[in-house]
Amino acid sequence: MTVTKSIDSLLCLSDTPFLPKISISRSTQFSLEACFASAAKIADYCAENAASIDHNGAFPVEEFERIAQAGLLSAPLMPAVGGLGLGIDASVTHEMLLLLKKMGWGNLAVGRIYEGHLNALQLIQTFATPEQIERYAQDAREHHKIFGVWNAEANDGVKVIPLNNVTTQAEG
Repeated sequence: MTVTKSIDSLLCLSDTPFLPKISISRSTQFSLEACFASAAKIADYCAENAASIDHNGAFPVEEFERIAQAGLLSAPLMPAVGGLGLGIDASVTHEMLLLLKKMGWGNLAVGRIYEGHLNALQLIQTFATPEQIERYAQDAREHHKIFGVWNAEANDGVKVIPLNNVTTQAEG
């Protein structure tokens, strides 16, 4: 299996049967400043609402509706496909980390799901074909789909072996 084919098998959380479809239209101006302002409000809401969703079978629906409305599902996309480059553009790494910190402060579960979304889009934009990148960017940008990455391998999973200061080899 090639890397680009495996990108098609990444989980899009919004397509899973136990999550509601989120359909929000974004009206907020899309900028780092707007994202940070919205993230602060969302984090406050997350902190206030955390106890009500802290049980088996719960999902932070309202939290992710607010995240979608604020444009934060699109923020990890490259600017060329409608995002701010958070997680893909090294020049905004500090801002990405501040955003993740703010989201995690409000509710760590929400922050971890959002971080998985960011990580999945980072992998897609790094390894996918241009067509795949545009398709998944459109899913995040226009359909407000939440992507995720999960790694639950045992200790005998993939090992990364450094070959020199620049090159590594994956084994397993």
